[in-house]
Amino acid sequence: PAPSPSEPLVQPEVPAPPPPSKRQAICERALRLLDAIQAMPDVIDWPAARGRLQMTLTELTTHIADTTDLTTLYVEALNLWLARQAGVPSGEQLRQLRTAIERGQRPIGQAEVIEVMRWGAGLSAE
Repeated sequence: PAPSPSEPLVQPEVPAPPPPSKRQAICERALRLLDAIQAMPDVIDWPAARGRLQMTLTELTTHIADTTDLTTLYVEALNLWLARQAGVPSGEQLRQLRTAIERGQRPIGQAEVIEVMRWGAGLSAE
């Protein structure tokens, strides 16, 4: 039976999702900046945005999971690629950068470092 208008509806309590990890929060900030770059490439000051992305990604290196986590190398490869971009990267480059940033939310292994180094070499500005 439906509750009468005078009876309050009791909602089951839904547990709040856990807060994002520090790594997730850092990556989310970088992804929001990437969203702005993609939405307004002609309006965004690319050198400033690039510098902010590099600083944000560098924060990941302070949240290494353990000795097998190669995040520092991964971030160095991404930041090197970003440093070589004189202008706003293409849509495809930004898509791959987004994937790489999303991957940074968890510990990085050797395969991920190799992949981002190959990707960075293949998508460098000419």
